[in-house]
Amino acid sequence: MSEANIIHSRYGLRCEKLDKPLNLGWGLDNSAVLHCPGELPTGWLCDALDQIFIAAPQLSAVALPWAEWREEP
Repeated sequence: MSEANIIHSRYGLRCEKLDKPLNLGWGLDNSAVLHCPGELPTGWLCDALDQIFIAAPQLSAVALPWAEWREEP
């Protein structure tokens, strides 16, 4: 079962399972920066990245700030 459920919301993308909007920064080169939304279940990041690229196929890349994500498995 998927640990993330990424959907389009009124102001961007959100995760229904976390009940939080995703804090995404958008680049001019069709990339995005995904900021850590807080405490996450194991496997969430992999599932979320898969779903983000499906929800926004125009994305060329998603960057993860090391300082925020270094503790995630």
